Amino acid sequence: MTAIFAFSLSMLRPHEEPSRPIKELFGVFTLLRGMPVVIGEMWNWVRESEIAPMFVGRELDDSIVLSDDITNAIKLLEDRNQLTEVDSDRNTYTLAIQGLKESFMLISSKDRDNGMVLSWPITVSQEYIAFLRSRRQMALVILAHYAVILYGVRDTWWAMGWGSKLIQELDQVVEDEWKSLLAWPMEQIVGRR
Repeated sequence: MTAIFAFSLSMLRPHEEPSRPIKELFGVFTLLRGMPVVIGEMWNWVRESEIAPMFVGRELDDSIVLSDDITNAIKLLEDRNQLTEVDSDRNTYTLAIQGLKESFMLISSKDRDNGMVLSWPITVSQEYIAFLRSRRQMALVILAHYAVILYGVRDTWWAMGWGSKLIQELDQVVEDEWKSLLAWPMEQIVGRR
């Protein structure tokens, strides 16, 4: 519950300077990723509870077929990732993209649980988070696709505003060479390519 509150609090500060969603997200990601440590001895109980999917993953329904536009967007990320020169970096991005695809599947499920969008920040690797912190372009365009997921649950009180604010900042910081990979997220969230 604390993590969800932190997620919403970042967008609800009207009297402070404009938020920087990417920076704010680091704090939320850190909090989410630290939950198993904080929970400590209660971890076994959490893994068996109804909130377990947020922390330990959820069985994906193999019958879920993603829409063509999501499938194509993921494919573009995968194709661009193949150009990543360092094998370990490519693997880090591959795992982040795979987790993103699973998140799209979870929110496409008939048993949809909007809280499941919080599983991706928990499961991405520490290396990916480091790439985000250093503003590596591939990491940022992957994050733009996560913004689409957040936008998809915008009617949930804690997610309001996240998808659109995040994509707006990403549109400002992603370099021109990478903008083509922002086309689909931009179209989904703000209606423009």
